[in-house]
Amino acid sequence: MCGGLTPAYHDAFADCLDRLPRLLAERGVPYAGFSAGAALAARSAVVGGWLLDGVAVCPEDTAEDLDEIAVRDGLGLVSFAVARHRLPHGVALDENTLVEVAADGRAHVSGLGRAHSVRPSADGGVFVRSYGSGESFPTA
Repeated sequence: MCGGLTPAYHDAFADCLDRLPRLLAERGVPYAGFSAGAALAARSAVVGGWLLDGVAVCPEDTAEDLDEIAVRDGLGLVSFAVARHRLPHGVALDENTLVEVAADGRAHVSGLGRAHSVRPSADGGVFVRSYGSGESFPTA
């Protein structure tokens, strides 16, 4: 799935979010997405927004026409998300970077950039670890 306005993609796929992953698996069809398509692959998809409880957390021009951060049900193909919205793990990708999630639940990185795994830390902050091409990390 390609890029575009993420909330609009979510609306377009809303009626098949529960069926599409099963159909892909039954037919052995891989899912590939970038931008909006990558966001919707998550169990909890961040579809836009730039404010968290009224506080700016990213540039407004990246907000996908939304103010408050909006997290909606996604396809559930990967478990990445954010702790406040049900799952304590997020993954951010550099441009020209691919993460392939294998059947064993490990994410394998390839491409020119890095994948950044973000998890909560014991002190209330976050722990970020970056992985380059050829490396892998657990998704759970």
